[in-house]
Amino acid sequence: MNEFIQKKCPTCGAILTIRNQAGIQNTTVTCPVCHNTYPFIKMKDVAVPGRVQTPPPHKTPDFNGNYPGYSSAPPASSGVPPRQGIPAQRPPRPYGQPSQGHYAMLLNQGTQERYPLLIGSNIIGRYSASSSANVKINTGGSLKMSREHLLIDVNTDAYGGLQFTASLCKPNCNETYINGNRLYFGCRMPIIPGMQISLPDASLILIVN
Repeated sequence: MNEFIQKKCPTCGAILTIRNQAGIQNTTVTCPVCHNTYPFIKMKDVAVPGRVQTPPPHKTPDFNGNYPGYSSAPPASSGVPPRQGIPAQRPPRPYGQPSQGHYAMLLNQGTQERYPLLIGSNIIGRYSASSSANVKINTGGSLKMSREHLLIDVNTDAYGGLQFTASLCKPNCNETYINGNRLYFGCRMPIIPGMQISLPDASLILIVN
């Protein structure tokens, strides 16, 4: 059973990442963007165009910002022998409270503000009292950035590393770029620490502490 399921909100089109669990077919889901509630079985699966390559676990830096000097080995059950000196499986790294209590964060290059990212779905948007974003950015009164603009999903893999994917919350968001590549609504783009996220009126860097 997959740990997470992706569904699309029937009203605003936001991509929702939902934890898979027993009896989920009989539950309802509330969209964090438009706040409407729908039966799970009536929400459509997300159709991702093309194949999105996810960065390998060894591309995630450690707490000091350094990349580990090993490559990830496949599980023993895959039939592919692991590389010499590397165990076939690594125990998951717990999500504890090192440093400021978060493994990952976004650095605002203009203001040097840091916004923590939690395991799960993180909504990034313009600061507003009516916004449901958990990362609210002060744009100085500019309305180019949506109140719910970008969704960053943070998940752990089987080796204890962190994986990040970015998608737009709404189809009418202003232009947004990941390392110079435009992000379109309906697409999910893998990101790794060090990549630049260019939002209207804000430039962010994904870092891991």
